[in-house]
Amino acid sequence: MRYSFFPRSVRLIILIGVLLTAQSSITAAPFLWEIEKEGRTSHMFGTIHSSHSMVRDLPDPVTEALAASEVFLPELELSPENVGRMLAAVFDWEGSRLEERLPDELRERVRRTTRRLGLPDLMLRNISFEMLPFFLAQPPGGNFNQIVDVQLYRAANEHGLEIVPLETLEEQMDVFQNLDEATTLELIRDALDEAESGYPSYRKLVGLYASGDEKAAYSLLQELKQDTPEAFRDALFSDRNRTMIERARPHLEQGNAFIAVGLGHFLGETGIITLLRNEGYEVRRVERD
Repeated sequence: MRYSFFPRSVRLIILIGVLLTAQSSITAAPFLWEIEKEGRTSHMFGTIHSSHSMVRDLPDPVTEALAASEVFLPELELSPENVGRMLAAVFDWEGSRLEERLPDELRERVRRTTRRLGLPDLMLRNISFEMLPFFLAQPPGGNFNQIVDVQLYRAANEHGLEIVPLETLEEQMDVFQNLDEATTLELIRDALDEAESGYPSYRKLVGLYASGDEKAAYSLLQELKQDTPEAFRDALFSDRNRTMIERARPHLEQGNAFIAVGLGHFLGETGIITLLRNEGYEVRRVERD
């Protein structure tokens, strides 16, 4: 297996999905930005979809900016109903069995890995072929209620903020379910490599996020783009970034909005930060005291 920083395809999964040893929480500056235009100010926070102990404690500048906002703009609606629909989307109860679509060389590897992840063989039969790599890429032992995005969503509810998701579940699923079979098999192989190696890429990514190093995060994003098929890359980042900005724009024009989406959407030439600056917004990283 080749590592340039992360294994090729699974690095992309983890940065979405899905972005360790010493610290117990974020001690560097969080990935929080203040955005301003014509005297109206809002905030943006780049999240990591993880409950790891290094990143799960929300920094004070983030919770304070959220509490002072009027509208919360997450990637997805994380209501109990929508979470149930997310889980259901992982399984395909009516289509072909997963094992019928896996090559012989992958079938036993998938079975061994999913057993280690605690998935019974009976349920494995019904995992959606398209969603299998994203299931495999998640290390065991996570706590859904402590995932950064879930905590932010819960806090926004507690503060009585208006919640306006920037995407629908169907839009997110379409990105992955529209992949061709060869690309999906490549993702499955890389996810298996990552899982069988003890998730080294995940550990590195968590450490990078906890460090708050924007330059290193940008370098990682550039590397990911070079290793990703162009059509998939555009659908995963560029196209979604433009959609998010379009839907967030009316709230940013009013001010007191708080955007919270995966960090990978913020950085780079087609990232949200660049898109907003091109529209005349002043974007400043918030430094931790």
